[in-house]
Amino acid sequence: TYVFSKIMLMKTKFLNAMVWVTALFFAACSSKGDYTCAIPSDAALVASADVQQLVEKSGITGEEGKVLTDQLMKSVRSDVSEQEAAMIEKILADPAESGLDLREKVYAFMVSDMEYAAVLAAVDNRDKVTEMVNMLAGHEVCEPVAEEADYSYTTVDRKSLLAYNETAFLLLNGGSKFDTEELKAKAAALLANEKANSFISTDKFDKMQKAKGDIALSFSLDCLPREELKLLQMNMPQGVDPKDVTAVSALHFEKGKVLLDVETLYNPEIKDMIAQQEKVYGDKLKGKFLEKFPKESMTYLACSVNGEEAYKVIMQNEMVKRELRNARLPFDLEKVLKSLNGEMAFAMAAGKSMIPQFGIYAEVANDDILKEMNPFKQMLAAAGMEYGVKDDVFYVSNIKEGSLESTLDDCDWAGDSKGKLTYFVSDFQAVADFVRLGMNPSQAASLNMVANTLKVFTGYSEDVTHFHAALTMVDTKTNSLKQFVDIAKKMNAAN
Repeated sequence: TYVFSKIMLMKTKFLNAMVWVTALFFAACSSKGDYTCAIPSDAALVASADVQQLVEKSGITGEEGKVLTDQLMKSVRSDVSEQEAAMIEKILADPAESGLDLREKVYAFMVSDMEYAAVLAAVDNRDKVTEMVNMLAGHEVCEPVAEEADYSYTTVDRKSLLAYNETAFLLLNGGSKFDTEELKAKAAALLANEKANSFISTDKFDKMQKAKGDIALSFSLDCLPREELKLLQMNMPQGVDPKDVTAVSALHFEKGKVLLDVETLYNPEIKDMIAQQEKVYGDKLKGKFLEKFPKESMTYLACSVNGEEAYKVIMQNEMVKRELRNARLPFDLEKVLKSLNGEMAFAMAAGKSMIPQFGIYAEVANDDILKEMNPFKQMLAAAGMEYGVKDDVFYVSNIKEGSLESTLDDCDWAGDSKGKLTYFVSDFQAVADFVRLGMNPSQAASLNMVANTLKVFTGYSEDVTHFHAALTMVDTKTNSLKQFVDIAKKMNAAN
């Protein structure tokens, strides 16, 4: 047990060392591109991280970085030889000594149905990579390096295979189906892959590059496990192949905010089907119901709906139709959906007690929805909710008409919400005030740490293919990633 504990401790320290090598490395970008050919063209998920930008924005450079390096060396030195300690110190001072070119982006990718996952980095000096890996092998982090004709390799904990050549460093994870020879064959094929057969020759890769995110992601639905994919397909049009739908996103850490941009790409074969989906939405939002909710609302969600088209789309999916028949809903879904015709909005705010203020408003074509509300009449009355249809607007709410001194229409984001297809807001300050009511002092202290950093989250769709989100911080002058790093430090110190 003692020997095992020592081995695990040493592994942890060496893995930490590798993390900090990556984190502390920042320099001018180089021009290597060959290593990215190792990403197969049929990769269902591809993520990239700009290490240089992330390190600079995190603030763990300069004097702060030196303090972290000194702490790491103090932790590792007692378990390694003087020669190994000198090597680690040299790598921390200049990560190029690891043999990896971490000036280039680091990638992670996965093929369909999660057959295997991989991490990819650029190689600057193959001999130095071998020297570093053999040092780790001496501490049982991995096996000693073995050589094949075109690449070097080792195995890690009988779960992963690490293979590299002159340009690419590839870590393949086979999970519970680990087979050394099978993974070696995959690694050899990927390392020898040509650009024409690589992900970098696809439109998805071009989209990722143009997005210029600190972190970028291309995600195809067919990389999901079968059970999760089956559930998701219930909400998709009948006949859509998961391979036909890919989302490309980019995450940006900026001063005072985190930005997320997502574009959904569809294969030409289903363009007509997507055009039909667009009919579900009505006109762009005009903010008709902003004045119905208090300014201190915790959440707000609005969209515009064409109920007739929405019902048609839902009924095109045989799986959904079957589930609805078996569900035995206490209301007529067709009448409810077809009555919707225009803008609708939902919001929730903290009340004077643990019962929040709540409201839903929707433009309707008729009052058929009222009859379908009868099964819920007693429950709504017990919760202090009123409902009805007035001036072609259906409402259910416990917010008294005319009782508000200020409304969501007075918020900074109100103007921005108009002209969008959908819009969502969550106010962290308001949420914290409500959640804090049921917390003990210790829990409230942790909540306050987050609430004093995060201000508001907004997300919206311009159309059916583009989504944008922003997480705004209280401190608008400091980079958001550095603020997250500082929160992590404070929480770690508190524990």
